[in-house]
Amino acid sequence: MLVRRNDDLADLCRRLSAGTWFVLDTEFVGEKSYYPRLGLVQVANDELAAAIDPLEVDLAPFLELIASPEILKVVHAGRSDFEIFYQKSRRPPAHVFDTQVAAAMVGYGESVSYARLVWQVTGIKLSKLETFTDWLRRPLTNEQIEYALDDVRHLVMVYHEMVRALRRASRTEWVREEFKRLEDPDLYARTEPREAFLHLKRSGHVTPRNLAVLRELAAWREETARRRDIPRNLVMRDEVLVEIGRRAITRAGALHNIRGMHPREADKSGAEIVAAVERGLAVPDRECPRLPKKLDHTPGAGTIVSLLDAYVRARATQVGIAVPLLGTKDELFRLVDHAAGRAEADDCQVLRGWRRKILGEELLALVSGRSGLALDPRSGRVRLTHMQEPVAAGGAPGTHATAAAHGAADPHEIPPIEPRADPEEAHARPHEEPREGGAPEDSDSAPA
Repeated sequence: MLVRRNDDLADLCRRLSAGTWFVLDTEFVGEKSYYPRLGLVQVANDELAAAIDPLEVDLAPFLELIASPEILKVVHAGRSDFEIFYQKSRRPPAHVFDTQVAAAMVGYGESVSYARLVWQVTGIKLSKLETFTDWLRRPLTNEQIEYALDDVRHLVMVYHEMVRALRRASRTEWVREEFKRLEDPDLYARTEPREAFLHLKRSGHVTPRNLAVLRELAAWREETARRRDIPRNLVMRDEVLVEIGRRAITRAGALHNIRGMHPREADKSGAEIVAAVERGLAVPDRECPRLPKKLDHTPGAGTIVSLLDAYVRARATQVGIAVPLLGTKDELFRLVDHAAGRAEADDCQVLRGWRRKILGEELLALVSGRSGLALDPRSGRVRLTHMQEPVAAGGAPGTHATAAAHGAADPHEIPPIEPRADPEEAHARPHEEPREGGAPEDSDSAPA
């Protein structure tokens, strides 16, 4: 089903609204424009699958659904999809479910690809025939439309399995905390032009004066890219921009001496580039920008974080949660700073919500010296141990006792996901053919 008329889109939105959830995916082209250009929107639930042609219809009623808290939107790695909708409506999504995040919470690993997750859950190998399709060209073939619709048909099955897995692991509420991040409008806001210089790829030392010039140059490039609707690097690459800023070039003709500077851009925009440089040179010394200082961490924090990271990785394996979702090194540095009185608990993600329950308290005990680490000789696992006596300065540590007796059950541990054989090695059937038995059992699971 391809929706190409506004009244058909209104009818589709009414049908979607009659349910409690739907899955969605998009096809877009982002290589030649400042904002990605939407080529197709696909939606599905247990009752229907449809593709929407955004070049033919007004998406307003569909954008209302994206922003509605009354209906769940299911995506896989959906930030890019929601960013496109945000640029069109200036409204963030509400009530979302991301199967990539859910998969990381129940043992499928870090940032699992959609194709890999579909294979793991359903045994279906996705086709790659339309990987390089230009989704802005019309007319779309029936093969292209079916290829796009297959993505959301399979996503329905993946969604149901993720819901079941989250329920088995009692992690439905945990994952909802993570989904809230996708509803934050700050996630989709584009960089303000006068802040763009902070994101430049720089090498070597730059002075505050250099930064004042780079701020003006980067703002000019950002505004020019938006106006022309092209990627910023097609206006000028970072390294060229930085070199112009370092040299503080004030003659348009001298731009031709910069390696990587396109002659046509130098001729076309030379006066504007020089004007930006001169604006930067005119900034009073006291108003020149400074780069944010690197956080001065607690002395010895690096060694402590290495120890904590080893435990986080062991714990992630035990509980079946991807390491970056459980606790990053940046978070561990904040935790060490908090233990030393240099940061508030609210600054430490591992001390909030579900992370504190299964990891944060244990890390605090390690940092404070109330616990240590030991290797369980029977299971080969790293275990937390409790100190029966404090360690005296310069003395030997006190006796340790394992946190849990050998064989004691961990309430947060889940069985590991058994990986399927590689699709190529297994001679998997093509994606048009479902595995034996069709869709996963219990496909009427309710949304998380």
